Amino acid sequence: VLLLAGASLTLPDKTGTCAIHAACRNDNVAIVQKLLAKSKAVLTTKDRFSLTPLHVAASSGCVEVAQLLLSSRADPQAKTSVGQTPLALAKMAKETALVHLLAAD
Repeated sequence: VLLLAGASLTLPDKTGTCAIHAACRNDNVAIVQKLLAKSKAVLTTKDRFSLTPLHVAASSGCVEVAQLLLSSRADPQAKTSVGQTPLALAKMAKETALVHLLAAD
């Protein structure tokens, strides 16, 4: 509904979370697809921790969302404010499938 009304895709809520980050964290492939269809700019949107959507998917164990983001040209080398890549976060979270996916990219 908000998208139809022209809501900003990159504007964070009061907690610093953008719609794309919430969708990635919740492994909601359908919403991520809709957001990407509206604007590829969501790929580089950072939350209050400087996490991109790929960082969120990697640290949350969301393989299908991560695959979608990578196929949409998300940057697997993007770094947080403290220099962590999505691969580093996947390793820290012990998300083996994502470690393999990101290491192969």
